[in-house]
Amino acid sequence: MADTSNDSDSIYHRFFCHPGMVIDLLMAFLDPVLLAELDLNGLRRHNTKFTAMLGHRRRSDVVWEIPTRQGASISAR
Repeated sequence: MADTSNDSDSIYHRFFCHPGMVIDLLMAFLDPVLLAELDLNGLRRHNTKFTAMLGHRRRSDVVWEIPTRQGASISAR
């Protein structure tokens, strides 16, 4: 049987690369009180590279920075 873990990782990676999709997911799943504190118009993607614990290179994760209405920011991956 073929290993499909890379295939599913690739699909998720492509899925979460689209800012509109990320915003739609946040709006659908976050508590409205928390959502009201976020400035989704300022959503910004960061290009990242992580190394696994054993030193193996991994495909870069998708990390988004979301500013709050008070001027702070949070990062999610």
